[in-house]
Amino acid sequence: HPRSSNHYVIGVDASAGVEKDNAVIQVVCVETMEQVAEWASNRIAPDILAIKTADLGAQYNDAFLVVENNNHGLVTLSYLDDLYPAHLLYTSSSMQQTEEGQLNALGWKTTAKSKPIMIGALRKALASDLNIHSPVLRAELSTFIEQEGGQLGAEKGCKDDRVIALACVVVGLGQAGYMFEKSTFNQDKVVSDPFSYATIIKELENGRGNFPISPQHAGSDPHTALRGELLSKSFLAR
Repeated sequence: HPRSSNHYVIGVDASAGVEKDNAVIQVVCVETMEQVAEWASNRIAPDILAIKTADLGAQYNDAFLVVENNNHGLVTLSYLDDLYPAHLLYTSSSMQQTEEGQLNALGWKTTAKSKPIMIGALRKALASDLNIHSPVLRAELSTFIEQEGGQLGAEKGCKDDRVIALACVVVGLGQAGYMFEKSTFNQDKVVSDPFSYATIIKELENGRGNFPISPQHAGSDPHTALRGELLSKSFLAR
């Protein structure tokens, strides 16, 4: 990878670049539903992250980009808005079309309401056909829990930047399907847009889900254990 005939979606979780949280870029091939690249740094500023992301997007056949627009992500998106083709940036149709609204519409907005949907879409993808290879990502998935108060995130002392970046990929797959409409990839693999009317109604009908991703069992393959655990809980059948 990249393969000339394939299409890619890139998810980005930005950071301040002051050696605390990582900025992470995840790349997934749409045709194979496989993680093909991961990049992380805790020392890259949000504006420079935009340049790095745009370069990777071009390298991966003009990939579709999904950037979390919370906090520093807005800075990254403001630069990407000038650096990258607009139709290849994930946007939300729910924002007002003012100049400020156009910037806020770019990327994925993670909120208390949208995060469970985002993580739910990730869980569904991991339980079906999304294959991951990064051992650090697997470790972060195993420590992504439901905290006191119901918030979803990393255990104390752990990180979840790679998880969020991968979740951004998953929520962008539906929109990417329209961007790559001339492609011959299997549309059945595309995850529905979590903010679509049909998906939201389905989530409301399902009620509360079994969040979060539970810790994986030691001594087993992390991805296989996670997939088996999700299937055993009948997540997809709810």
